Amino acid sequence: MGSKPDSRKNGWMLTDRLASGGVQRWRFVFPAIRDDTRDRCCIFIEYYACTEPSWRNKPEDKAESRAGKRTEGTTIRPAYFAVHAGIWGSGAVQYTHVFDEGEAEILQGPPFTAKAGECLFTEFETYGSIPGGDDPARQSHSGADPYFDLTDDTAIEWDIEFDKKVSYNAGASTSPFSRKIHASDAYWHAEGLVTEYTGTIIIGDVSYRTFPDAGSGYADVTWGSGFPSPGLWLWTTDLADSSGLPGTGDVLAVWGGNIRMNVPSGPDKKFFGALLNGKHRYDFNSMKTALTGSTSLKTRETDEAWTWHLILSGEKAMIDARITCPKSSMIRDELPSPLNRLQTYQRFTGTDGEGKILLCVRSGLFGSYEKRDEIIARHIVCACGCFRHKAG
Repeated sequence: MGSKPDSRKNGWMLTDRLASGGVQRWRFVFPAIRDDTRDRCCIFIEYYACTEPSWRNKPEDKAESRAGKRTEGTTIRPAYFAVHAGIWGSGAVQYTHVFDEGEAEILQGPPFTAKAGECLFTEFETYGSIPGGDDPARQSHSGADPYFDLTDDTAIEWDIEFDKKVSYNAGASTSPFSRKIHASDAYWHAEGLVTEYTGTIIIGDVSYRTFPDAGSGYADVTWGSGFPSPGLWLWTTDLADSSGLPGTGDVLAVWGGNIRMNVPSGPDKKFFGALLNGKHRYDFNSMKTALTGSTSLKTRETDEAWTWHLILSGEKAMIDARITCPKSSMIRDELPSPLNRLQTYQRFTGTDGEGKILLCVRSGLFGSYEKRDEIIARHIVCACGCFRHKAG
């Protein structure tokens, strides 16, 4: 658990029960500098794969659609594969390409490789492009069955290398045994809690560059039979102490929400995350209910913003975070549900979240919490979402 890397969890995880009706997402997020204006922005590239949705299975096809165990060297062809990329925050824009069924190839490895059309990603690089006006996704998914909000006809292309420096590993809750019995409907592994990116991105006729001195990025993978609903993801490296002094190498990442459990467990809300503060690291894992105590999330939505009050307690520390993200800087998208054709997962994402985090630490497993610092957090990448029934 904690900072132990495990690149195997970045590979194909839709096995056993998830070989039918499973969804997996690989997410890459990093800062970039626009070449002509020197403006800074937040680039994202996400890959989605679904195994055969359970609502599409016919009895005679069930055995074939459930692919069973995946072994090293196996090539997998997902039933659904899409690439979603663009800018979050200021100048927000998003583009999507949905590939034809069976067009994508995922090689379990080692090394793990996923490719479809011009797009490819591994543990060390990603490159590709999303076409413009002739994108077949805009024709097949722009009517009554939209998976994503699509924008104009401008294309995006990228060629990026990355180096994952700091990890978050949820440990037993994502172990082979937990996955075998399908203990949870959603899993998270952040091999790249802090990641260095290098490369170029072109959106239309505008070029961007990313490099380590531009700031740290992020990379993770989520999988399961769905997503936390409602769910919340927060990440930032822009942290300062109560005096305003920025930290070096500090990072906050939190993921979770209402996750359906298929085994006896504690409260419905399950959160995971880590806070690196100076020379200290604090991990939070609400699956370890005997040690972590309470988890609390209160969400408030207004016409102008989303606000969250999140309390997480771990073995060594507790954080009390109050975060606000203005809607004006957020974009909405929709992700496919592998379990229900009448549902989509609607998500709002922005990069201008800010707030305060009260950090309390304790000595000993059952000691009392004592305030250590009040951390000022800025430029928080915020994503919240939930399943909703499709209109009509």
